[in-house]
Amino acid sequence: DNKKEIISKVEKDNPKQYKKMRPHILLFDDITLLTDNEIQHVVSDLNLDTLSIALANSDEEVKNFIMDNLTKSAKDIVSQYLQLKSNETTKVDSEKAQDNILRLIKKLESKGTINIISKINEL
Repeated sequence: DNKKEIISKVEKDNPKQYKKMRPHILLFDDITLLTDNEIQHVVSDLNLDTLSIALANSDEEVKNFIMDNLTKSAKDIVSQYLQLKSNETTKVDSEKAQDNILRLIKKLESKGTINIISKINEL
């Protein structure tokens, strides 16, 4: 949330600086820039508990994008978690899980398995 606020303020106050810095900052919401195949690859490397915790406090758009790319059994597990425990999941725990997912995305980007940085550059 802090990153989002900072980026939003910079974009508003200094669009030129925003263009320079944005490709270097990966937000959890940027996950929606991935193709279906890329997000499926990311999810296949994730623990469903981590994914569920990350989604507990995420935007509906992000949640829907990820849920649409899960297998039926994975979707059932994540949905069940969200129904039963999303109210108990703290924002701090959710942000930690999101950071873990972002680290995985950066790792996959560095290996060339997925391509998110160029998509951020196009924003």
